[in-house]
Amino acid sequence: MYSVLWSPDALQNLLRIWERAADQEAIDRAVARIDDRLANDPVGQSESRDPGRRMLIEAPLTVVFRMNEQLRVVIVMSVWHFQRRTPS
Repeated sequence: MYSVLWSPDALQNLLRIWERAADQEAIDRAVARIDDRLANDPVGQSESRDPGRRMLIEAPLTVVFRMNEQLRVVIVMSVWHFQRRTPS
């Protein structure tokens, strides 16, 4: 099990996303799933990015995080909102 922490910048951006969201409950559910997935299996649940960074997509959010395996800590560095495209 890993401890999941959100950086102040990520938390601030998450608040802005939540305030603007048409469905705030969807944001709340996504955050809960992100926390759960990162706490249980951060490597298996994400994709590698720049050295030391990983990405996790949990609609409608995407997060980039760093982890310290020795301390068993995950730090969410950034978060953004996306909308799925509808087929034309």
